[in-house]
Amino acid sequence: MSAQDIAAIRAALAAVPSVPWKAGSGHVYAPETDEWRAMDINCNRAMNKLVGRPLARYIAACHPQAIAALLDALEAAQKDAAQWHALYRRAVNEANGLTNYVEDRPELRRAERNLTAIETDARATMNAKEPT
Repeated sequence: MSAQDIAAIRAALAAVPSVPWKAGSGHVYAPETDEWRAMDINCNRAMNKLVGRPLARYIAACHPQAIAALLDALEAAQKDAAQWHALYRRAVNEANGLTNYVEDRPELRRAERNLTAIETDARATMNAKEPT
């Protein structure tokens, strides 16, 4: 998920009451806040009860506080991944620097080949997970 996507969702969250919502019998209820009157959304009105009730539970579970917490966790995970990527790059650069000084040691050549394979796998994984 891109930074623009996260910013757009956060902007949308700022426009609705930031309180937990509750579901019951195909309705979603958002309690009153200083800025908002209480809301009662009838999910059964537009569809049958078999769909309306699960939809009401889904909407209530995805209340603004839950989505904001989810976005916070996503951004923390993205930051953590970036830090691990930087550490990985430092380790590869250090290993590559060491192998330049020990051309005559076969065990270090093997380690260099292993590091190259790990780096190739890591690059493929990172490229596959790049935000679109």
